[in-house]
Amino acid sequence: MIFHIHFSYLQNSGEIRRIKNINKDLAFRLSNDVIEIAFISIFHFIHLRKYKFLLNEGIKHKYYIPVLPFSYGKYFFKALNSFWISFCLLIIYLLKKPSYIIGEFSIAWQALRFIPKHTKCIIDVHGATREEYDYSTSGKKHDERFSRYFDFLEERGMKRASYIVCQSSEMKRFLLKKYPFLKEEKLYVYKCSADSRLFFYSPEIRQSMRKQFELENSQKLFIYSGGLHRWQRFEDTLKFFSDYKLQHPNSKYLILTLNKEEALSIIENKYTHLINDCIVKSVDNNEVHRYLNAADIAFLLRDNVIMNAVASPTKLSEYLCCGLPIISSQVAKKWIDNDKFIFYEDSDIKTLDSFLENVNREDIATYAKELMTLETDRKQMQLLINNERAKQNHH
Repeated sequence: MIFHIHFSYLQNSGEIRRIKNINKDLAFRLSNDVIEIAFISIFHFIHLRKYKFLLNEGIKHKYYIPVLPFSYGKYFFKALNSFWISFCLLIIYLLKKPSYIIGEFSIAWQALRFIPKHTKCIIDVHGATREEYDYSTSGKKHDERFSRYFDFLEERGMKRASYIVCQSSEMKRFLLKKYPFLKEEKLYVYKCSADSRLFFYSPEIRQSMRKQFELENSQKLFIYSGGLHRWQRFEDTLKFFSDYKLQHPNSKYLILTLNKEEALSIIENKYTHLINDCIVKSVDNNEVHRYLNAADIAFLLRDNVIMNAVASPTKLSEYLCCGLPIISSQVAKKWIDNDKFIFYEDSDIKTLDSFLENVNREDIATYAKELMTLETDRKQMQLLINNERAKQNHH
């Protein structure tokens, strides 16, 4: 039996898509008997019916555990919450006695602290928790106790884990440097990659969609797909597009987001001059590739900080699989080793047209298919599974 624990409550988020993939490619390949345990805010727990879903159909049972509010605003509540999570997992552990536990986040030890050492724990590290906290509280009320506590939880987890799954090669390098006691063979890379069955380049789809939008061949269509959090820098994409439009008045900007009303509000209140040039839509994930194919270039702006350097943005692989070049910052050099697909935001915007003329959509899609799909990630998980089975046979 294996426990898969996580802290996500939104069924359609990029985070949960990665967790579902880990569940399918690792949990169910280690054991057919999988129990899902979701720790969710008590505010969402009250409306549990709205947030009920399973990572996969084969899940035998799912436990929903409420966690205390204000745990990222008050240090006392964070510490108390950490012990509450550990206590709840221990109770379920004593009832079920799993052989493996997969824990989400670098600070997964907050849930694993009471679990007996003979139970093998796999930590899925998608995010540098301390670095994310420092970034999100920069210029605001920063509590150094949180930073130290996150480092404490992370270090304990790195020591406790039988295996560590990293969201990027840069994350693997980061952890090996931060924790010299780690052995490289303990770490495996499983990116936030795209499903090549859903995301691919198709000239036929491109032509059809551009016809639907009534776009001429010469018109440039920018696209953004994702949320509107501060770190996603949505407003900076509007500023960039606005600058480009000064020289290219017939260009358009397509925005795909679940936060449609919020995006429209930002445009109507701050970028009134772009109202007629921005198309804002909410579409099913199965349809996103059609819109990506229609576009000419995609926004993926991030600040050049550790939090983003060690990331593996789901949108990066989705964009590239559809043959789209991206507009990004220097941090993108940490994500891919071929920067001819990147137009850096600090470049002269007048050179964007020549950049687009020289980029080849087929080449981008081929590059992504070889390095940034679920098929590639599954090979890494198979290596982990093979090593684990070899150890079992040895004993």
